[in-house]
Amino acid sequence: LRKLSYIEDKILKFEKDAKDWVRTFCQPTIGQMNSAATILELYRKKD
Repeated sequence: LRKLSYIEDKILKFEKDAKDWVRTFCQPTIGQMNSAATILELYRKKD
């Protein structure tokens, strides 16, 4: 019974981590490309 709860906790953590990853990397790039102040994400706003 304890092991089932542990597995469910791992699945819920994985789901949360996956959603956080998608949320972070599906945001547009902020700033001018190839500059030190650029915050790189998955795509540029004009893409």
